[in-house]
Amino acid sequence: PALQPGRNLFSYPLAVSQTVTNALRSIDGRYDAVLAAPGDSEAPHKVDVFEFGKSYWVDISAGEPVTPFLAPPLRLPDGTLGFPQ
Repeated sequence: PALQPGRNLFSYPLAVSQTVTNALRSIDGRYDAVLAAPGDSEAPHKVDVFEFGKSYWVDISAGEPVTPFLAPPLRLPDGTLGFPQ
């Protein structure tokens, strides 16, 4: 779904972790920050890596809705799942 201008709750759906920069490449320059959505005992804090099943706040700086494209992981030459660098 499209992310609206301002702060959006976003759940990372891919089974392989990846950097925020790589994951949000399709909307580069249209977001300001990604924060961990806090649990009961922690404060929001900036994150650099998305992890499967966790939720995050994504601050969209664009003046219009944006839709990120999250490419699925690939089978790497060593047999693991991941993302080409």
